[in-house]
Amino acid sequence: MSHGITKTDDMAYAGKEPWHTLGHPVPAGVSIEEMRDAARLGWPIELAPLTFEINGRVLAVPHRVMYRGDTEEVLDVVGPDYVPAQNDEVLEFFREYLATGDLALETAGSLWGGKYVWGLAKLKAGFTLAGGDTVSGYLLVANANKYGRGLIVKFVLERVVCHNTITIALNESGRQVTIAHNRKFDVEARRDAQVRLGLAVDTFKSLEKEAQAFSKLKLEDEQVNFVLGKTFSLNYEDDVYVENRRARRVRALYEGAGIGTELKSANGTGWGLLNAVTQYIDHEAGRTQDTRLRNSWFGGSGVLKSRARSALWEVKNG
Repeated sequence: MSHGITKTDDMAYAGKEPWHTLGHPVPAGVSIEEMRDAARLGWPIELAPLTFEINGRVLAVPHRVMYRGDTEEVLDVVGPDYVPAQNDEVLEFFREYLATGDLALETAGSLWGGKYVWGLAKLKAGFTLAGGDTVSGYLLVANANKYGRGLIVKFVLERVVCHNTITIALNESGRQVTIAHNRKFDVEARRDAQVRLGLAVDTFKSLEKEAQAFSKLKLEDEQVNFVLGKTFSLNYEDDVYVENRRARRVRALYEGAGIGTELKSANGTGWGLLNAVTQYIDHEAGRTQDTRLRNSWFGGSGVLKSRARSALWEVKNG
């Protein structure tokens, strides 16, 4: 279990098959406990003293070993103040929203033997752009059982036409909360995260306004160059724009090879370019589907999406 989702039982989903085509189905409307068990997340995270042997003596160090309580597989070595977030605590974040009907739990699972654990719930909120381009809203709670990585709660958008998930930019006020592993993810911590994130209609409405703005932003070729340059840290040499392999592929997706590029909302627009970046990152970059899933929610791909979004705002406001 050292490389990604090695068994479909490490992930479960309700409803349609996820865009990453991993996991196995469970009935819609399952409880948190049922989803947890179906995704094989019913194991505790344990801590043990870290020792080493030298000259026949066994010595202890302040750091500790964090491991799975079921398989005793090591997750990481952590500091003395590290407080792990248990899988039950991660999924518990959704409970009151499920009870009120504001969310429906759709997927849960783990990657890399439990080093990454997540739950994803669909919001009632959604919107449709020109040409029937429907976008659904999700709430992601994702925990990295690794030293130096926190637990994140953030909004995720999914473009229904192609399961094209646009993870909201990192560190953007009101759209993501990061919780360090220096406190227990208990009722108080979850409440604090809920307040800071705010599942308010106004928050999701701001995402809709942004998508609408990008869908109406017609791009000139020079503006496409600018966005790709900012996204992939490209430059100019002797006044000639220099593209790399990734940028060329995104351009091809944007110019017609991408899913849904024929829709009015995406054809030649900022929304189309943002989704071309996202389609490349989420569906093509990386060696495997589970690698793409991890990078989309936990890794550097979120940074690339954030750069693309920021560059598009520069174009729009420029």
